[in-house]
Amino acid sequence: MWFLLMLLMLLTNGMSAFGLKVIAAWGLPDTSKFPYLTVWYAAGFACIALPFFMRKQIVSPRELGWGAAMAVLSIGGQLATAVALQTGAPGNVVFPVTTGGAILMVGVAGQVFFGERMNRVTTVGILLGFLAVLLLSIG
Repeated sequence: MWFLLMLLMLLTNGMSAFGLKVIAAWGLPDTSKFPYLTVWYAAGFACIALPFFMRKQIVSPRELGWGAAMAVLSIGGQLATAVALQTGAPGNVVFPVTTGGAILMVGVAGQVFFGERMNRVTTVGILLGFLAVLLLSIG
């Protein structure tokens, strides 16, 4: 079940970011990003809440708190992406930076909070990602 939910999240999260590029590229008003993101986040909430509701599972206050914190950070990231795109930053720079930044934060948080260690391949992969972002921003 978790794999299907993660796949759904991957597809919907990617599509919401693509929609931000469409809004910026088509010159739609700055105010259109809020209704657009509201629809995506409401749909995401429904997709997450539905399995809990169907199984009659209770969500603890701690889970709700962490979920709310992650939602606020996610919305902030999406809004920052939208602003970057609307100020003229090219998508081939904005999207790798936002994705790479998230990967870096997960890697650092995994080390700091959970004692996870990155092996050489992981470290090289992250470094190559940052090199790719630098090369994209030059062109």
